[in-house]
Amino acid sequence: MSTTMIIAQLLFPLFALVTLSVLINPKRYKQIAKELSNSHALIYMASMINLLGGTAIILYHNVWTQDRSTIITIIGWLAALKGTIYLLFPNSVSSMAKWASNKSTIYIMAIISIIISVILFSLTGLN
Repeated sequence: MSTTMIIAQLLFPLFALVTLSVLINPKRYKQIAKELSNSHALIYMASMINLLGGTAIILYHNVWTQDRSTIITIIGWLAALKGTIYLLFPNSVSSMAKWASNKSTIYIMAIISIIISVILFSLTGLN
């Protein structure tokens, strides 16, 4: 089994379930964003989780090709970047959380996540 397939099989359920959760209960997501922006410990933990996950993907799947498997590499780099921003600029999390908790932003992010989920599912080899 290829690295692309393994990572896609790990990420697909995560993206799909989080998207479903956001669409079912957007108020809960808004509350999570608010709590994250008010807790230094949660910001630190989120930065470490994003850095760890993003770096792992970058180390094992830093593949830049002209096919859909590049989405995994992009997810890795974005996660590492998000973790770095959270770690170096924790005060910026509050403004990002306000932007992310906007109702229209939630639905736009959900649509993007659905598209990513479909791409990831197509890479799992399960279809």
